[in-house]
Amino acid sequence: MSNADVVRAYYAALATGDFEAARTLTDPEIDFNIAPGFPAGGRYHGHVDLFEGFYPASFEAWSHIEVEVDEFLEFGDTVISLGRYVGTTRASNTEFSSPFAHVNRVRDGRLAAVHQYVDTLVLDRAIEGRPLALDENRRWVTRVTEPSAS
Repeated sequence: MSNADVVRAYYAALATGDFEAARTLTDPEIDFNIAPGFPAGGRYHGHVDLFEGFYPASFEAWSHIEVEVDEFLEFGDTVISLGRYVGTTRASNTEFSSPFAHVNRVRDGRLAAVHQYVDTLVLDRAIEGRPLALDENRRWVTRVTEPSAS
């Protein structure tokens, strides 16, 4: 299994809610860095912190969330995944689509570190019920000004 395959398998396990499989694909001492501004953002270390801390806390923000990966770039033990989070917020029932990059490090066939980079403005606005404009490809685009009330 290539390092990119390890990362793909991790995403697949999360997509089906198989956290036990996800746990077996991660190093027990995983270093998981979530962008400030992302729900439950911060640094998480180890299985307990990640699977009993981050995931339950973060999932409170979403009615539904999917990780759509467009591309995997593999450089030795580093795998960069580029894609978007797509879903609906729990607080405002607002749809969102936010681009991300994950820098993943694989060691001995297990995910050892993740650094998340994401457009948190899109997520914050959706949680508040004030989404950014949606284009024809269902991707959010930034408006320079708010729409007029007329």
